[in-house]
Amino acid sequence: MCPDRSLVALCCAVVLTTVGAQDPPAEIQARIVPLFQSARQAEQRRDFAQAAKFYDEILALDPKLAEIWTNKGLALYELGRHREALEAFGRAASLKPALITPQLFLGIEFVRFGEALKAVAPLEAVLAREPGHKQAMYELAEAEMRLERFEPAVKLCRELIDREPGMEQAWYRLGIVYMNWSQTTARKLIAAQPRSGWGDLLMAEFEAVAGFTENAEASYRAAVDALPAASEPRLALGRFYLESNPAAAAEQFEKAETLAPEHQSAAVAGIRHALAEGDLAQAKTLAGAAWDANLPAHTTDALAQLNPQVQQDPRALYWFSLSLRALAQETFEEALGRNPNSYRTHLLLADLANSAHDLGKARAEYAKAAELAPDDPEVHLSYIQFLEGARDDGTALVAARRVAAKFPAHPALNVELGRILLRSGQAREAAVCFEQALRADPKLAGAQAGLADSYAAMGELEKAVRAMQPALAGDADGSFHYRLGRCYQKLGKQREAAEAFAETARLKGERYKSELMRFTPTRE
Repeated sequence: MCPDRSLVALCCAVVLTTVGAQDPPAEIQARIVPLFQSARQAEQRRDFAQAAKFYDEILALDPKLAEIWTNKGLALYELGRHREALEAFGRAASLKPALITPQLFLGIEFVRFGEALKAVAPLEAVLAREPGHKQAMYELAEAEMRLERFEPAVKLCRELIDREPGMEQAWYRLGIVYMNWSQTTARKLIAAQPRSGWGDLLMAEFEAVAGFTENAEASYRAAVDALPAASEPRLALGRFYLESNPAAAAEQFEKAETLAPEHQSAAVAGIRHALAEGDLAQAKTLAGAAWDANLPAHTTDALAQLNPQVQQDPRALYWFSLSLRALAQETFEEALGRNPNSYRTHLLLADLANSAHDLGKARAEYAKAAELAPDDPEVHLSYIQFLEGARDDGTALVAARRVAAKFPAHPALNVELGRILLRSGQAREAAVCFEQALRADPKLAGAQAGLADSYAAMGELEKAVRAMQPALAGDADGSFHYRLGRCYQKLGKQREAAEAFAETARLKGERYKSELMRFTPTRE
Protein backbone atom coordinates (compact mmCIF):
# COMPACT_ATOMS: atom_id res chain seq x y z
CA MET A 1 0.00 0.00 0.00
CA CYS A 2 1.75 3.15 -1.21
CA PRO A 3 1.59 6.26 0.97
CA ASP A 4 -0.97 8.81 -0.14
CA ARG A 5 0.87 11.43 -2.23
CA SER A 6 -1.69 14.02 -1.13
CA LEU A 7 0.06 13.98 2.24
CA VAL A 8 2.83 16.05 0.64
CA ALA A 9 0.44 18.80 -0.37
CA LEU A 10 -1.48 18.54 2.89
CA CYS A 11 1.58 19.00 5.07
CA CYS A 12 2.84 21.89 2.94
CA ALA A 13 -0.50 23.63 3.17
CA VAL A 14 -0.41 23.36 6.95
CA VAL A 15 2.99 24.99 7.18
CA LEU A 16 1.92 28.41 6.03
CA THR A 17 -0.54 28.65 8.89
CA THR A 18 1.91 27.41 11.50
CA VAL A 19 5.10 29.31 10.85
CA GLY A 20 3.68 32.38 12.53
CA ALA A 21 2.37 30.29 15.41
CA GLN A 22 5.93 29.27 16.29
CA ASP A 23 6.76 32.97 16.43
CA PRO A 24 10.23 33.31 14.90
CA PRO A 25 11.40 36.91 14.73
CA ALA A 26 9.64 39.02 12.11
CA GLU A 27 12.75 39.46 9.97
CA ILE A 28 13.22 35.67 9.90
CA GLN A 29 9.58 35.15 8.95
CA ALA A 30 9.99 37.64 6.12
CA ARG A 31 12.85 35.57 4.70
CA ILE A 32 11.08 32.22 5.26
CA VAL A 33 7.86 32.99 3.39
CA PRO A 34 9.36 33.49 -0.11
CA LEU A 35 11.61 30.44 0.37
CA PHE A 36 8.58 28.38 1.33
CA GLN A 37 6.64 29.61 -1.69
CA SER A 38 9.57 28.69 -3.94
CA ALA A 39 9.68 25.22 -2.37
CA ARG A 40 5.97 24.75 -3.04
CA GLN A 41 6.38 25.83 -6.66
CA ALA A 42 9.25 23.36 -7.07
CA GLU A 43 7.05 20.56 -5.66
CA GLN A 44 4.28 21.42 -8.10
CA ARG A 45 6.86 21.00 -10.89
CA ARG A 46 7.87 17.73 -9.18
CA ASP A 47 11.36 19.15 -8.76
CA PHE A 48 11.81 17.65 -5.31
CA ALA A 49 15.57 18.11 -5.29
CA GLN A 50 15.13 21.88 -5.61
CA ALA A 51 12.34 21.83 -3.03
CA ALA A 52 14.62 20.06 -0.55
CA LYS A 53 17.26 22.77 -1.05
CA PHE A 54 14.75 25.51 -0.27
CA TYR A 55 13.66 23.64 2.87
CA ASP A 56 17.32 23.41 3.91
CA GLU A 57 17.59 27.17 3.57
CA ILE A 58 14.51 27.64 5.75
CA LEU A 59 15.87 25.25 8.39
CA ALA A 60 19.16 27.13 8.42
CA LEU A 61 17.13 30.17 9.47
CA ASP A 62 14.99 28.31 12.02
CA PRO A 63 15.78 24.61 12.71
CA LYS A 64 12.81 24.21 15.07
CA LEU A 65 10.08 24.21 12.41
CA ALA A 66 8.71 20.67 12.64
CA GLU A 67 6.49 21.08 9.58
CA ILE A 68 9.45 22.13 7.44
CA TRP A 69 11.38 19.06 8.58
CA THR A 70 8.33 17.04 7.58
CA ASN A 71 8.17 18.63 4.14
CA LYS A 72 11.88 18.08 3.64
CA GLY A 73 11.40 14.44 4.57
CA LEU A 74 8.56 14.09 2.05
CA ALA A 75 10.68 15.64 -0.70
CA LEU A 76 13.53 13.25 0.12
CA TYR A 77 11.06 10.36 0.19
CA GLU A 78 9.95 11.25 -3.35
CA LEU A 79 13.60 11.32 -4.42
CA GLY A 80 14.22 7.85 -2.98
CA ARG A 81 16.72 9.22 -0.45
CA HIS A 82 15.14 7.21 2.31
CA ARG A 83 17.86 7.30 4.96
CA GLU A 84 17.91 11.11 4.86
CA ALA A 85 14.10 11.14 4.84
CA LEU A 86 14.09 8.98 7.97
CA GLU A 87 16.32 11.47 9.76
CA ALA A 88 14.11 14.39 8.71
CA PHE A 89 10.93 12.67 9.90
CA GLY A 90 12.66 11.85 13.18
CA ARG A 91 13.54 15.51 13.74
CA ALA A 92 9.96 16.56 12.97
CA ALA A 93 8.46 13.96 15.30
CA SER A 94 10.78 14.94 18.16
CA LEU A 95 9.94 18.66 17.73
CA LYS A 96 6.18 18.15 17.52
CA PRO A 97 5.03 14.59 18.44
CA ALA A 98 1.38 15.47 17.73
CA LEU A 99 2.04 15.76 13.96
CA ILE A 100 0.62 12.68 12.25
CA THR A 101 2.53 12.81 8.96
CA PRO A 102 6.11 12.55 10.28
CA GLN A 103 5.10 9.77 12.70
CA LEU A 104 3.48 7.86 9.85
CA PHE A 105 6.45 8.18 7.53
CA LEU A 106 8.86 7.46 10.34
CA GLY A 107 7.09 4.11 10.76
CA ILE A 108 7.06 3.49 7.00
CA GLU A 109 10.79 4.16 6.69
CA PHE A 110 11.70 2.01 9.71
CA VAL A 111 9.79 -0.88 8.10
CA ARG A 112 11.62 -0.24 4.83
CA PHE A 113 14.99 -0.52 6.58
CA GLY A 114 14.04 -3.72 8.38
CA GLU A 115 13.73 -2.04 11.79
CA ALA A 116 10.20 -3.22 12.54
CA LEU A 117 10.48 -2.82 16.30
CA LYS A 118 11.31 0.87 15.93
CA ALA A 119 8.36 1.31 13.55
CA VAL A 120 5.77 0.25 16.10
CA ALA A 121 5.84 3.31 18.42
CA PRO A 122 5.39 6.01 15.74
CA LEU A 123 2.65 4.04 14.00
CA GLU A 124 0.85 3.47 17.28
CA ALA A 125 1.20 7.21 17.95
CA VAL A 126 -0.66 7.88 14.69
CA LEU A 127 -3.43 5.46 15.62
CA ALA A 128 -3.72 6.95 19.11
CA ARG A 129 -4.57 10.27 17.50
CA GLU A 130 -6.51 8.90 14.53
CA PRO A 131 -7.74 5.35 15.30
CA GLY A 132 -9.04 4.62 11.82
CA HIS A 133 -5.96 5.72 9.89
CA LYS A 134 -5.77 3.10 7.12
CA GLN A 135 -2.15 3.63 6.14
CA ALA A 136 -0.95 3.43 9.74
CA MET A 137 -2.94 0.23 10.35
CA TYR A 138 -1.56 -1.34 7.19
CA GLU A 139 2.04 -0.44 8.00
CA LEU A 140 1.68 -1.54 11.62
CA ALA A 141 0.35 -4.91 10.44
CA GLU A 142 3.48 -5.24 8.31
CA ALA A 143 5.72 -4.37 11.27
CA GLU A 144 3.95 -6.84 13.58
CA MET A 145 4.28 -9.58 10.96
CA ARG A 146 8.01 -8.96 10.61
CA LEU A 147 8.31 -9.22 14.38
CA GLU A 148 6.46 -12.58 14.13
CA ARG A 149 3.62 -11.17 16.21
CA PHE A 150 1.06 -12.65 13.89
CA GLU A 151 -2.12 -12.41 15.95
CA PRO A 152 -2.03 -8.59 16.23
CA ALA A 153 -1.10 -8.41 12.54
CA VAL A 154 -4.16 -10.49 11.64
CA LYS A 155 -6.34 -8.35 13.91
CA LEU A 156 -5.18 -5.15 12.20
CA CYS A 157 -5.81 -6.56 8.72
CA ARG A 158 -9.22 -7.84 9.76
CA GLU A 159 -10.11 -4.42 11.18
CA LEU A 160 -9.08 -2.80 7.90
CA ILE A 161 -11.29 -5.26 6.01
CA ASP A 162 -14.22 -4.65 8.37
CA ARG A 163 -13.89 -0.92 7.76
CA GLU A 164 -13.51 -1.30 3.98
CA PRO A 165 -14.41 -4.80 2.70
CA GLY A 166 -13.39 -3.92 -0.85
CA MET A 167 -9.83 -2.95 0.11
CA GLU A 168 -7.79 -5.37 -1.96
CA GLN A 169 -4.47 -4.39 -0.30
CA ALA A 170 -5.82 -5.43 3.10
CA TRP A 171 -6.86 -8.86 1.82
CA TYR A 172 -3.49 -9.24 0.12
CA ARG A 173 -1.60 -8.26 3.29
CA LEU A 174 -3.72 -10.63 5.38
CA GLY A 175 -2.82 -13.47 3.03
CA ILE A 176 0.87 -12.61 3.35
CA VAL A 177 0.53 -12.63 7.15
CA TYR A 178 -1.08 -16.09 7.12
CA MET A 179 1.59 -17.36 4.71
CA ASN A 180 4.45 -16.13 6.89
CA TRP A 181 2.76 -17.43 10.04
CA SER A 182 2.49 -20.85 8.39
CA GLN A 183 6.19 -20.83 7.48
CA THR A 184 7.28 -19.66 10.93
CA THR A 185 5.21 -22.41 12.54
CA ALA A 186 6.77 -24.94 10.17
CA ARG A 187 10.28 -23.80 11.08
CA LYS A 188 9.51 -24.28 14.78
CA LEU A 189 8.29 -27.81 14.17
CA ILE A 190 11.30 -28.72 12.05
CA ALA A 191 13.82 -27.11 14.42
CA ALA A 192 12.47 -28.89 17.53
CA GLN A 193 14.95 -31.35 19.03
CA PRO A 194 14.49 -34.23 19.01
CA ARG A 195 12.45 -33.81 15.85
CA SER A 196 9.06 -35.52 15.94
CA GLY A 197 7.62 -37.61 13.15
CA TRP A 198 5.41 -34.65 12.28
CA GLY A 199 8.53 -32.56 11.87
CA ASP A 200 9.93 -35.24 9.55
CA LEU A 201 6.70 -35.17 7.54
CA LEU A 202 6.78 -31.40 7.13
CA MET A 203 10.46 -31.53 6.26
CA ALA A 204 9.73 -34.16 3.59
CA GLU A 205 7.14 -31.94 1.96
CA PHE A 206 9.54 -29.00 1.86
CA GLU A 207 12.34 -31.16 0.47
CA ALA A 208 10.07 -32.52 -2.25
CA VAL A 209 9.08 -29.02 -3.41
CA ALA A 210 12.70 -27.79 -3.23
CA GLY A 211 13.84 -30.65 -5.45
CA PHE A 212 15.73 -32.72 -2.84
CA THR A 213 14.03 -35.94 -3.92
CA GLU A 214 16.30 -38.40 -2.10
CA ASN A 215 16.17 -36.39 1.12
CA ALA A 216 12.38 -36.13 0.82
CA GLU A 217 11.96 -39.88 0.49
CA ALA A 218 14.18 -40.45 3.54
CA SER A 219 12.18 -37.93 5.59
CA TYR A 220 8.86 -39.47 4.54
CA ARG A 221 10.22 -42.86 5.61
CA ALA A 222 11.38 -41.41 8.92
CA ALA A 223 7.87 -40.02 9.51
CA VAL A 224 6.31 -43.40 8.72
CA ASP A 225 8.65 -45.13 11.18
CA ALA A 226 8.11 -42.51 13.91
CA LEU A 227 4.30 -42.49 13.53
CA PRO A 228 3.33 -46.13 12.88
CA ALA A 229 -0.30 -45.61 13.93
CA ALA A 230 -0.91 -42.45 11.88
CA SER A 231 -2.41 -42.59 8.41
CA GLU A 232 -1.09 -39.17 7.30
CA PRO A 233 2.56 -40.18 6.69
CA ARG A 234 1.45 -43.18 4.62
CA LEU A 235 -0.96 -41.04 2.62
CA ALA A 236 1.73 -38.39 2.07
CA LEU A 237 4.33 -40.94 1.00
CA GLY A 238 1.80 -42.49 -1.38
CA ARG A 239 1.20 -39.09 -2.99
CA PHE A 240 4.96 -38.63 -3.26
CA TYR A 241 5.33 -41.94 -5.14
CA LEU A 242 2.36 -41.43 -7.47
CA GLU A 243 4.38 -39.93 -10.31
CA SER A 244 7.56 -41.96 -10.08
CA ASN A 245 6.52 -45.32 -8.64
CA PRO A 246 2.78 -46.12 -8.76
CA ALA A 247 3.32 -49.63 -7.34
CA ALA A 248 5.05 -48.20 -4.24
CA ALA A 249 2.26 -45.62 -4.01
CA ALA A 250 -0.38 -48.36 -4.04
CA GLU A 251 1.43 -50.14 -1.19
CA GLN A 252 1.41 -46.98 0.94
CA PHE A 253 -2.27 -46.28 0.21
CA GLU A 254 -3.16 -49.85 1.19
CA LYS A 255 -1.50 -49.35 4.59
CA ALA A 256 -3.03 -45.88 4.94
CA GLU A 257 -6.50 -47.36 4.41
CA THR A 258 -6.08 -49.70 7.38
CA LEU A 259 -4.95 -46.80 9.60
CA ALA A 260 -7.34 -44.09 8.42
CA PRO A 261 -10.42 -43.12 10.39
CA GLU A 262 -13.63 -44.65 9.08
CA HIS A 263 -14.77 -41.50 7.26
CA GLN A 264 -11.49 -41.41 5.30
CA SER A 265 -10.84 -45.08 4.56
CA ALA A 266 -13.39 -45.13 1.73
CA ALA A 267 -11.63 -42.18 0.07
CA VAL A 268 -8.29 -43.99 0.27
CA ALA A 269 -9.91 -47.11 -1.17
CA GLY A 270 -11.01 -44.97 -4.11
CA ILE A 271 -7.38 -43.97 -4.74
CA ARG A 272 -6.32 -47.60 -4.78
CA HIS A 273 -9.13 -48.47 -7.19
CA ALA A 274 -8.09 -45.68 -9.58
CA LEU A 275 -4.50 -46.94 -9.49
CA ALA A 276 -5.62 -50.49 -10.16
CA GLU A 277 -7.53 -49.20 -13.20
CA GLY A 278 -4.42 -47.37 -14.40
CA ASP A 279 -6.11 -43.97 -14.02
CA LEU A 280 -3.20 -41.99 -12.57
CA ALA A 281 -4.86 -38.60 -13.06
CA GLN A 282 -7.92 -39.69 -11.07
CA ALA A 283 -5.70 -41.20 -8.38
CA LYS A 284 -3.90 -37.87 -8.00
CA THR A 285 -7.18 -35.98 -7.75
CA LEU A 286 -8.59 -38.36 -5.14
CA ALA A 287 -5.34 -38.36 -3.16
CA GLY A 288 -5.38 -34.57 -3.02
CA ALA A 289 -8.99 -34.56 -1.85
CA ALA A 290 -8.28 -37.23 0.79
CA TRP A 291 -5.36 -35.22 2.08
CA ASP A 292 -7.36 -31.97 2.24
CA ALA A 293 -10.05 -33.78 4.25
CA ASN A 294 -7.53 -34.01 7.11
CA LEU A 295 -7.37 -30.23 7.46
CA PRO A 296 -9.07 -28.88 10.57
CA ALA A 297 -11.54 -26.04 10.12
CA HIS A 298 -9.45 -23.04 9.20
CA THR A 299 -11.68 -20.14 10.03
CA THR A 300 -10.19 -17.39 12.17
CA ASP A 301 -12.13 -18.58 15.21
CA ALA A 302 -11.08 -22.21 14.72
CA LEU A 303 -7.42 -21.18 14.47
CA ALA A 304 -7.73 -19.17 17.67
CA GLN A 305 -8.85 -22.37 19.42
CA LEU A 306 -6.13 -24.49 17.80
CA ASN A 307 -3.29 -22.05 18.48
CA PRO A 308 -2.91 -22.82 22.24
CA GLN A 309 -2.55 -26.56 21.51
CA VAL A 310 0.43 -26.17 19.22
CA GLN A 311 2.88 -25.41 22.00
CA GLN A 312 2.62 -28.97 23.35
CA ASP A 313 1.36 -31.11 20.48
CA PRO A 314 3.53 -31.66 17.35
CA ARG A 315 0.56 -32.99 15.40
CA ALA A 316 -1.43 -29.86 16.22
CA LEU A 317 1.56 -27.73 15.20
CA TYR A 318 1.78 -29.59 11.89
CA TRP A 319 -1.88 -29.10 11.03
CA PHE A 320 -1.82 -25.55 12.35
CA SER A 321 0.87 -24.73 9.78
CA LEU A 322 -1.10 -26.35 6.96
CA SER A 323 -4.34 -24.70 8.07
CA LEU A 324 -2.67 -21.31 7.96
CA ARG A 325 -1.48 -22.09 4.45
CA ALA A 326 -5.03 -23.01 3.43
CA LEU A 327 -6.32 -19.81 5.01
CA ALA A 328 -3.70 -17.83 3.07
CA GLN A 329 -4.99 -19.39 -0.15
CA GLU A 330 -8.59 -18.50 0.66
CA THR A 331 -7.55 -14.95 1.52
CA PHE A 332 -5.68 -14.49 -1.75
CA GLU A 333 -8.78 -15.74 -3.56
CA GLU A 334 -10.72 -13.01 -1.77
CA ALA A 335 -8.12 -10.47 -2.87
CA LEU A 336 -8.58 -11.61 -6.47
CA GLY A 337 -12.31 -11.07 -6.08
CA ARG A 338 -11.48 -7.40 -5.46
CA ASN A 339 -8.84 -7.20 -8.18
CA PRO A 340 -8.82 -10.13 -10.63
CA ASN A 341 -5.93 -8.56 -12.53
CA SER A 342 -3.39 -8.68 -9.69
CA TYR A 343 -0.60 -10.79 -11.15
CA ARG A 344 1.25 -10.77 -7.80
CA THR A 345 -1.70 -12.45 -6.12
CA HIS A 346 -1.83 -15.06 -8.89
CA LEU A 347 1.89 -15.72 -8.33
CA LEU A 348 1.31 -16.23 -4.60
CA LEU A 349 -1.53 -18.64 -5.30
CA ALA A 350 0.73 -20.45 -7.74
CA ASP A 351 3.45 -20.78 -5.08
CA LEU A 352 0.93 -22.10 -2.54
CA ALA A 353 -0.49 -24.61 -5.00
CA ASN A 354 2.99 -25.78 -5.93
CA SER A 355 3.92 -26.29 -2.27
CA ALA A 356 0.70 -28.28 -1.81
CA HIS A 357 1.61 -30.48 -4.84
CA ASP A 358 -1.42 -29.20 -6.76
CA LEU A 359 0.43 -28.84 -10.05
CA GLY A 360 -2.72 -28.25 -12.11
CA LYS A 361 -3.70 -25.19 -10.11
CA ALA A 362 -0.10 -24.01 -9.91
CA ARG A 363 0.20 -24.17 -13.70
CA ALA A 364 -3.04 -22.24 -14.19
CA GLU A 365 -2.03 -19.52 -11.73
CA TYR A 366 1.50 -19.07 -13.15
CA ALA A 367 0.03 -18.89 -16.66
CA LYS A 368 -2.53 -16.30 -15.55
CA ALA A 369 0.16 -14.20 -13.88
CA ALA A 370 2.21 -14.28 -17.08
CA GLU A 371 -0.85 -13.29 -19.11
CA LEU A 372 -1.55 -10.34 -16.80
CA ALA A 373 2.07 -9.14 -16.79
CA PRO A 374 3.15 -9.37 -20.43
CA ASP A 375 5.92 -6.82 -19.94
CA ASP A 376 7.44 -8.27 -16.78
CA PRO A 377 10.12 -10.79 -17.77
CA GLU A 378 10.53 -12.03 -14.18
CA VAL A 379 6.93 -13.26 -14.09
CA HIS A 380 7.44 -15.17 -17.34
CA LEU A 381 10.68 -16.59 -15.96
CA SER A 382 8.81 -17.96 -12.92
CA TYR A 383 6.28 -19.64 -15.21
CA ILE A 384 8.98 -21.17 -17.41
CA GLN A 385 10.89 -22.48 -14.39
CA PHE A 386 7.70 -24.03 -13.04
CA LEU A 387 7.12 -25.78 -16.37
CA GLU A 388 10.65 -27.14 -16.27
CA GLY A 389 10.14 -28.39 -12.72
CA ALA A 390 6.94 -30.06 -13.87
CA ARG A 391 9.00 -31.78 -16.62
CA ASP A 392 7.04 -30.10 -19.40
CA ASP A 393 10.00 -28.99 -21.52
CA GLY A 394 7.86 -28.84 -24.65
CA THR A 395 5.61 -26.09 -23.31
CA ALA A 396 8.56 -24.48 -21.53
CA LEU A 397 10.55 -24.31 -24.77
CA VAL A 398 7.72 -22.62 -26.67
CA ALA A 399 7.24 -20.10 -23.85
CA ALA A 400 10.96 -19.46 -23.44
CA ARG A 401 11.49 -18.86 -27.18
CA ARG A 402 8.63 -16.39 -27.27
CA VAL A 403 9.70 -14.46 -24.17
CA ALA A 404 13.42 -14.45 -25.03
CA ALA A 405 12.53 -12.96 -28.42
CA LYS A 406 10.60 -10.21 -26.65
CA PHE A 407 13.38 -9.57 -24.10
CA PRO A 408 16.53 -10.49 -26.05
CA ALA A 409 18.89 -8.77 -23.60
CA HIS A 410 17.49 -10.46 -20.48
CA PRO A 411 20.31 -12.73 -19.26
CA ALA A 412 18.27 -15.10 -17.06
CA LEU A 413 15.71 -15.77 -19.80
CA ASN A 414 18.48 -16.59 -22.27
CA VAL A 415 20.04 -18.95 -19.72
CA GLU A 416 16.72 -20.71 -19.16
CA LEU A 417 16.13 -21.08 -22.90
CA GLY A 418 19.68 -22.40 -23.31
CA ARG A 419 19.14 -25.03 -20.62
CA ILE A 420 15.95 -26.27 -22.24
CA LEU A 421 17.63 -26.42 -25.64
CA LEU A 422 20.51 -28.40 -24.15
CA ARG A 423 18.14 -30.95 -22.68
CA SER A 424 16.48 -31.30 -26.08
CA GLY A 425 19.83 -31.97 -27.77
CA GLN A 426 20.19 -28.60 -29.49
CA ALA A 427 23.63 -27.73 -28.15
CA ARG A 428 24.69 -25.24 -30.83
CA GLU A 429 21.56 -23.13 -30.47
CA ALA A 430 21.92 -23.38 -26.70
CA ALA A 431 25.46 -22.00 -26.93
CA VAL A 432 24.12 -18.96 -28.81
CA CYS A 433 21.66 -18.32 -25.95
CA PHE A 434 24.38 -18.54 -23.30
CA GLU A 435 26.62 -16.22 -25.32
CA GLN A 436 23.72 -13.76 -25.56
CA ALA A 437 23.29 -13.90 -21.79
CA LEU A 438 27.00 -13.27 -21.25
CA ARG A 439 26.90 -10.21 -23.48
CA ALA A 440 24.31 -8.77 -21.11
CA ASP A 441 26.04 -10.01 -17.94
CA PRO A 442 29.63 -11.20 -18.49
CA LYS A 443 29.93 -12.60 -14.96
CA LEU A 444 26.69 -14.61 -14.87
CA ALA A 445 27.80 -18.00 -13.57
CA GLY A 446 24.78 -19.87 -14.93
CA ALA A 447 25.53 -18.63 -18.43
CA GLN A 448 29.24 -19.49 -18.13
CA ALA A 449 28.39 -23.01 -16.96
CA GLY A 450 25.73 -23.40 -19.66
CA LEU A 451 28.21 -22.43 -22.35
CA ALA A 452 30.65 -25.02 -20.96
CA ASP A 453 27.89 -27.63 -21.04
CA SER A 454 27.18 -26.73 -24.68
CA TYR A 455 30.82 -27.27 -25.60
CA ALA A 456 30.82 -30.60 -23.74
CA ALA A 457 27.66 -31.70 -25.58
CA MET A 458 29.39 -30.88 -28.87
CA GLY A 459 32.40 -32.98 -27.85
CA GLU A 460 34.73 -30.03 -27.28
CA LEU A 461 35.85 -31.13 -23.82
CA GLU A 462 39.00 -29.03 -23.39
CA LYS A 463 37.02 -25.96 -24.40
CA ALA A 464 34.30 -26.96 -21.92
CA VAL A 465 36.83 -27.22 -19.07
CA ARG A 466 38.17 -23.74 -19.83
CA ALA A 467 34.68 -22.27 -20.08
CA MET A 468 33.60 -23.83 -16.77
CA GLN A 469 36.49 -22.38 -14.74
CA PRO A 470 35.09 -18.83 -14.29
CA ALA A 471 31.69 -20.27 -13.29
CA LEU A 472 33.04 -22.25 -10.32
CA ALA A 473 33.06 -19.27 -7.95
CA GLY A 474 29.29 -19.05 -8.39
CA ASP A 475 28.59 -22.76 -7.87
CA ALA A 476 25.83 -22.74 -5.26
CA ASP A 477 24.98 -26.44 -5.19
CA GLY A 478 28.01 -28.33 -6.52
CA SER A 479 26.51 -28.98 -9.95
CA PHE A 480 29.16 -26.97 -11.84
CA HIS A 481 31.97 -28.92 -10.18
CA TYR A 482 30.15 -32.17 -10.94
CA ARG A 483 29.92 -31.33 -14.64
CA LEU A 484 33.56 -30.28 -14.62
CA GLY A 485 34.43 -33.63 -13.02
CA ARG A 486 32.59 -35.49 -15.78
CA CYS A 487 34.62 -33.61 -18.40
CA TYR A 488 37.84 -34.47 -16.61
CA GLN A 489 36.79 -38.14 -16.48
CA LYS A 490 36.20 -38.23 -20.22
CA LEU A 491 39.60 -36.59 -20.74
CA GLY A 492 41.23 -39.27 -18.54
CA LYS A 493 42.23 -36.79 -15.85
CA GLN A 494 41.17 -38.84 -12.83
CA ARG A 495 42.89 -36.78 -10.12
CA GLU A 496 41.24 -33.54 -11.31
CA ALA A 497 37.92 -35.35 -11.57
CA ALA A 498 38.17 -36.63 -7.98
CA GLU A 499 38.91 -33.13 -6.69
CA ALA A 500 35.92 -31.71 -8.56
CA PHE A 501 33.60 -34.44 -7.23
CA ALA A 502 34.80 -33.85 -3.67
CA GLU A 503 33.90 -30.17 -3.97
CA THR A 504 30.52 -31.19 -5.39
CA ALA A 505 29.68 -33.15 -2.23
CA ARG A 506 30.66 -30.25 0.02
CA LEU A 507 28.68 -27.65 -1.89
CA LYS A 508 25.63 -29.88 -2.17
CA GLY A 509 25.51 -30.10 1.63
CA GLU A 510 25.88 -26.33 1.92
CA ARG A 511 23.04 -25.72 -0.50
CA TYR A 512 20.78 -28.07 1.44
CA LYS A 513 21.44 -26.15 4.65
CA SER A 514 20.87 -22.86 2.87
CA GLU A 515 17.53 -23.98 1.45
CA LEU A 516 16.36 -25.14 4.86
CA MET A 517 17.22 -21.75 6.36
CA ARG A 518 15.39 -19.95 3.58
CA PHE A 519 12.35 -22.25 3.77
CA THR A 520 10.39 -20.91 0.83
CA PRO A 521 10.33 -17.14 1.30
CA THR A 522 7.07 -15.37 0.63
CA ARG A 523 6.76 -13.16 -2.42
CA GLU A 524 5.93 -9.53 -1.80
